[in-house]
Amino acid sequence: MSDIYRAVARETVQRWPDLAEGTRTSRPKAWGALAGHGIAALRQRIGRALTEEERRALWDALWPISRIGIASATKRAYSVTAPFTPKRVRGCGGQPPRLS
Repeated sequence: MSDIYRAVARETVQRWPDLAEGTRTSRPKAWGALAGHGIAALRQRIGRALTEEERRALWDALWPISRIGIASATKRAYSVTAPFTPKRVRGCGGQPPRLS
């Protein structure tokens, strides 16, 4: 895969972190909007309309970066999943229920 697709994908995720987060959490229309911004950025960079192959190559670069988080694109440590914190259970003093 060409470096230009990866570069545009990283820049798109950096510029639109809310859409990348929406893609990770399966928010409706987030992926389409993020992909659209990436297409527009690549089109502006190369100065012409994209071919179907170029569009798909950008999507291939953009999808994993948007799914693993912006930090991978910016080379910072980042955890996609929040640490597990047990929720208090109402009515049992915050203790987990006992299994018999």
